[in-house]
Amino acid sequence: MAQNDIIVVHTSGGNPALCNPGNAASETTAVTQYPKASFGANYDTAWDWYSPSTGLTSSDNVLSVSDDAGAIEDAVLAANAPSGTVTAASEAEAARAAAAGQWHAPGGGVPVGGFVDDAFRANAVLDLDATGTSAAGNSIQRTSDSDVNDKTDWTTGAGAASTFGVLNAGQAACCPVTVYSIQTGAVGAGSGVTLDSRLVTGVTADRKNLWIQEQPGDLDYSGVDYSGVYVFRGSGAPDLDPSLVAGSRVTVIGTVQEFAGETQVAASSVTVTAALGEVPAVTDVTAAAVTSDPNAEAYEGVLVRIASLKVTAAAIGDVLTLRDDFGATVLMDDKAYDYAAASYPLGTCFAFVTGVMSENGSGRLILPRSPGDLVGGGTCN
Repeated sequence: MAQNDIIVVHTSGGNPALCNPGNAASETTAVTQYPKASFGANYDTAWDWYSPSTGLTSSDNVLSVSDDAGAIEDAVLAANAPSGTVTAASEAEAARAAAAGQWHAPGGGVPVGGFVDDAFRANAVLDLDATGTSAAGNSIQRTSDSDVNDKTDWTTGAGAASTFGVLNAGQAACCPVTVYSIQTGAVGAGSGVTLDSRLVTGVTADRKNLWIQEQPGDLDYSGVDYSGVYVFRGSGAPDLDPSLVAGSRVTVIGTVQEFAGETQVAASSVTVTAALGEVPAVTDVTAAAVTSDPNAEAYEGVLVRIASLKVTAAAIGDVLTLRDDFGATVLMDDKAYDYAAASYPLGTCFAFVTGVMSENGSGRLILPRSPGDLVGGGTCN
């Protein structure tokens, strides 16, 4: 689990057939371990955890989050009406939240006698009984990223459409970073990251994974070096939204990792923020610049174009060896465009090959994204 991941806790004990159709277990390996397509109550943008609890009451409750030592880190009091009696269990939990500094009356302080009966309800988030039990209903939710530990942090239960599995309106993911900080190691492996509204430069042929890159004109743009990165979602992930193509803008939430020599972001969430409309910038390079030069690592994940390449060898898995006019070679693979190597026999000349640079543990590869990235002809030695 990474920073910014979302957890949906399902209290399914009261009505398992309704609350957990398909009888899903709690997700422990990925947010799509039990995909919504097969388990209708789940959310593919969040970790779905199931509790045997019979559910929340609609009159009064205290919800709290504690660390592994039992210390309360956050809490909220909720009730269905502004006055009336409250259960002893809710009053006891409210006292614990207040003692931990995680709940008080608006403006500060605790009522004389504590959060009991009318004092509990007067300082609780209201309309608990107006909330729904599915994404089609309403929910109580935070209104912003501030946390003053009282009811002003929250909406009531009436009129706010549920946001299960996604951020609430008014909230933003924590700690956005740049691709540069990931690729240069300033943000290391294992770190949770958010990359806001980055341009997609390519999508894998199976439509599971993608590449994003900082672009000229972006607020954080500072050059081509270290500007691109591979976003990995896994072979078990559902296909990317059909609107997500090269030229789309996406926000990625995930964790930095290294795999087979390549820096990646293992994504828990990829959200389209703008549809197709931009043309990704392409950088002209030589084969040596992206394979053997001391700065070759800086082109990992970057969209490049190499001129005058000749097919000199073929290997298992449609991997081709290409040589440019200067004698340098680069591997080409079909990860983003499922070409057949037989279509490009030894001696085939390309005037230009455009693609995203990648690493597979045995060498650096250029990955064309479509037939248009392979321009035949020209002269090659």
